[in-house]
Amino acid sequence: MADIEDIVNLLKSNGKGEYLSKLDRLPKEEVILLGETLSKIRLHYDEKYSDLQHATLTAFERILVRLRDKCSVVPYSYTYRLKDVDSLLLKILTKYIDEKIDGCENLTYSLINVDNYYKIVMDLIGFRLLYRYPQEWREIDAHLCGGRLANGVTISDALFENNRSNYVINRIEDYTSVGDKVPFLAEKPKLYYLDTSYVEASAYALSTNAFMGFNHSDEIDSYSAARFHTIPSPQGYRSIHYIINMQGKYVELQVRTLFDEAWAECGHDLVYKSANESTLSEDLIGIYNTTLAHQMGVSRDIAENMYSMIENQQEDVTLLLGLHKIMSRQIKAIGELNAHIAGYINNFPTLLLKNSGLVQETTEEPDADKVDEPISVVDFLNSI
Repeated sequence: MADIEDIVNLLKSNGKGEYLSKLDRLPKEEVILLGETLSKIRLHYDEKYSDLQHATLTAFERILVRLRDKCSVVPYSYTYRLKDVDSLLLKILTKYIDEKIDGCENLTYSLINVDNYYKIVMDLIGFRLLYRYPQEWREIDAHLCGGRLANGVTISDALFENNRSNYVINRIEDYTSVGDKVPFLAEKPKLYYLDTSYVEASAYALSTNAFMGFNHSDEIDSYSAARFHTIPSPQGYRSIHYIINMQGKYVELQVRTLFDEAWAECGHDLVYKSANESTLSEDLIGIYNTTLAHQMGVSRDIAENMYSMIENQQEDVTLLLGLHKIMSRQIKAIGELNAHIAGYINNFPTLLLKNSGLVQETTEEPDADKVDEPISVVDFLNSI
């Protein structure tokens, strides 16, 4: 049986110390009952883990065989994973606390128990497909869940059924485990896209409440807007997420480009871990994160431009104009970002400026008639 100390250790050892204060606001008796629930789930999940591993491999093979046989786009790489038990318990614990303390329109995790956790946690099994060029997503999407290709051809024999009547609203009541049913989407696919235009202040904004860095958003066409639940990401995350019910087992499938994966990996490993495990300013971390997102986005745009040129087999002036637009946006964004970085540096303690060599200590008496010349932003940045 898990006691309160076990719960506290689970949070601390996984960089979730910020949840300890929320945990203290829950009645002690409730926390003890939660610990008992987590212990039961641990035992049940350990017993089923081997069967789930087999189901994971079977489902993954089914997806890859379909793409290999039907889709002209060859994934660059693919991975799969089954949540380990500690990751599962940590997710349940933090979601439970969030619902209890912060509230939630549709209570889910606060109702969790050993008999329904696999209905509520929809990413026990996770797949990830990476492709090279942004234009390739549409064919992969069509073969997965139906739809039109860029040339207008409709894929009618998709791997997964995409019917709104199957979308889960209440995870407990709407769950189905019909074994012979064609695998189906359990919710509308999510499209995460870069959108910084509406951000005013967040962990990635400076003290001026102006978004630092570039003001750039992905263009969402009407086809994508209707097909996906579009979710803006000011941080720069780009991906498509599908939740699939495959014979009663939920699978989360993530599909994104190599460029988007590179940013996501660095962002997760460096940014979020640093935010949890260090005292670094979130603003400072955000500067690096946003800069990286922008640079990867530019690389992604250039690759998209190259792909179009080679596919069309012509030296199209519109493509050159597109490349010019990309680089112009890059130059403008770097200028804006540098200006915000300079503003952030100016808010640092004087000690930082002294260590940089731009401010010299002196024992001379100040000259009341002398006015010091201000250091220009350009000179300051160039001297670092």
